[in-house]
Amino acid sequence: MRMARRGEGWVRDLGLAWRGLRRQPGIALVAITTLALGVGASTAIFTLVDNVALRPLPIAQPARVISLIESSRGFPRMAVSWPDYLDYRNDNHVFSALAAERASDMILAHAGPPAFVVTRGSRRWHRGPSRREKAAKLRRA
Repeated sequence: MRMARRGEGWVRDLGLAWRGLRRQPGIALVAITTLALGVGASTAIFTLVDNVALRPLPIAQPARVISLIESSRGFPRMAVSWPDYLDYRNDNHVFSALAAERASDMILAHAGPPAFVVTRGSRRWHRGPSRREKAAKLRRA
């Protein structure tokens, strides 16, 4: 029994695999496609889980974030309207910053083809109050 030189075994295995793939290209195509789809699906799922569940919020102190809701007789949970948000923000003496966010998708149609529109939150979402806002608050106090 002869001792194989280092690396000789896997080189021989690669040669046999290459010959088998050339003899049956249909099986090779199915195998390569299956591997590519598996790697792509795994990457997509990991990216989604990483962005949604594993990464921390892009906020300095996420434990201090709260959500404001409004309610009325027939509607126990309603989103805060934009004018109410502006009132809360302008009259705020408690929170370091306020931001509005509303997840809503709309279809906008007027004189042309309809367009899909995704609305965004307020500009202040990830920042604290500006210097101008702090100065105005000090003047009001």
